[in-house]
Amino acid sequence: MVGDAYADTGLEQARHTMYHEMGHHVHAYFGNEYKGDKANPLMSELGGKVNRRNYTRPIEDWLRNHKSEVVSIKAGNNKTFQQAIADIEADTSENNLRQFQHYAQWNSHEWFCENFATYFMGNTERVDPVFVKLIESILKDGKVPK
Repeated sequence: MVGDAYADTGLEQARHTMYHEMGHHVHAYFGNEYKGDKANPLMSELGGKVNRRNYTRPIEDWLRNHKSEVVSIKAGNNKTFQQAIADIEADTSENNLRQFQHYAQWNSHEWFCENFATYFMGNTERVDPVFVKLIESILKDGKVPK
């Protein structure tokens, strides 16, 4: 289940989807800083600024460092969609039980985006408390916490 299933109207479903997709953008670009390509300085001069590997990615780093608090299983891994959903539904870990949307357990990117959309839709009671700490720190300090 995706978070828009909780929406009462088609407009709310569309808003949830827009927030979810905006979450992908925030996840990919918020707080990124150009660091250059130290391994290949010439690349830094020749279009290095368009290569994402030449940037810090603080949200992605945070997700990697807090993976045990975020996603308890990786749903994909060569499974059919039905197998992945069955595995998510059978998962009784604390991380999974905190999620109101199955899709949030697909991977850390979808965890971020589903919680982002639900948070900004105002349904904070359905947001993972780990995400609330992350996003409120970002909103308060303007940067991703360590």
